Amino acid sequence: MLQTYDGTLTIIEKFKMIKTSIFSVLIITALMSIFFSCSTNNTNKSDIGNTSSDRIEESTTTPIPTPTVPTQAPTAIPIETVDATSSSLKVKLEEIEVDECSDIPDLTQRSMCEIGEKLGLSMEDMLDMAQDMGMLDDADVEEKHEIVEEQLDSNTISPEIKIINYTDYSISDLENWIYLAESKMKSRRARIFLFIYPVGEMKRPEEPVRSDYADRVFRAHEVLLTQSDIEMILDQVEDWFTGDPCLDSSYIKRNLSDYRSWLENGGDASTMHTVCEETRVVAMGVTKNMRLYEPLDNFKNFLFHEFYHAFQQDLAMEGKCRDTRQQDERNSNSQWLVEGAAHYFATWLVAEINNTSDHESQILELALKEFEREGENIEIDAASNSGIGPDKWGAAALNLMVKQNLITEDSILDGSLFHNCDRELVFNKTNPNMQKINDSWSLIEKVGDTYKFNQEALAN
Repeated sequence: MLQTYDGTLTIIEKFKMIKTSIFSVLIITALMSIFFSCSTNNTNKSDIGNTSSDRIEESTTTPIPTPTVPTQAPTAIPIETVDATSSSLKVKLEEIEVDECSDIPDLTQRSMCEIGEKLGLSMEDMLDMAQDMGMLDDADVEEKHEIVEEQLDSNTISPEIKIINYTDYSISDLENWIYLAESKMKSRRARIFLFIYPVGEMKRPEEPVRSDYADRVFRAHEVLLTQSDIEMILDQVEDWFTGDPCLDSSYIKRNLSDYRSWLENGGDASTMHTVCEETRVVAMGVTKNMRLYEPLDNFKNFLFHEFYHAFQQDLAMEGKCRDTRQQDERNSNSQWLVEGAAHYFATWLVAEINNTSDHESQILELALKEFEREGENIEIDAASNSGIGPDKWGAAALNLMVKQNLITEDSILDGSLFHNCDRELVFNKTNPNMQKINDSWSLIEKVGDTYKFNQEALAN
């Protein structure tokens, strides 16, 4: 069951204005009609050109638009969903008019659009004409740039979650998945901003994306967003930052510069940026391969992983927590604890959605395969950059900690393991129990179709 929390959930979703094929036929046919009309009666052109392009719709019903369906139908989530017809939900639809031909990537279509503009037509005029001619149904017309804002009324204000979505993943699915993930947490302190966008083919040779935060971590891809799309995202982030007491203007500019670099280079961002202790930004650049070819569960895992990081409360904790790590990072296990827990939670939650109970086996299988591939090069070490990161084998190590009764699985799944900096103050390398975890996490065997720790790993 979804537990309603006191606060707001704001979701912004933006879809592409019109599908390319429809737009091409639309412009050409509309202009043919215009040229014919101009040759017989110039008054008609004047009448069309004076059509208003300002169109703002407001509704209190359930107008959450559904974009192009993802490659796999989302699995039903066994939670209560928000009733958009409820009096407690305010929904506002505001169409953003796009009247610049330069936003059209195809040069031929852009030229046709420019001809229409020279004739005194706006894009709205051309759309209206096409609809009158029966070329475009209402569903296609509604698939424009839209902002959808939902606010749950409440007497108290708690941290907000805000999302900008430029992908074809359904806004209702994103909303449900995020609600579900948050409902598993013991509590949440941080306000969270997510921007999610598609990227195209990876550039060859590979080009690392430069930025202050996460420098050279992401790879450049074909940019699918327009410059106006990018500017809208950055404007929304800047507005969200404004007024935050932990951010000054220079820090805001530096963060925006990083995000601009990711967006303008088609970076396959996969990060939760701990901007401040209670201010988190999640950036997800979704690759073509994930969007078109991978199972939808992979995307869910990606989403849950990054949001779990946003729920981890002690990542920027001041005082003894930070001092302990700064004094000697060689004693820290934080990297694999933090990453491993995110992978653990995401694997478990996807399994719950699919009504399966094999999350432990999945975690151990991936860890074993990585160990077999990397061998002794894998080290549970804060400085380790081997393999594909510490999340896979870190999750296995956490599972062994559960088996050894060092922690409970619930503390991983509800995020409470990261409330008091136990990752630094309790489970560092000076703890003798952690040395055993370090030596034993890879002692995994396959029994039938299930992956388990062997008896040596489980021995006290």
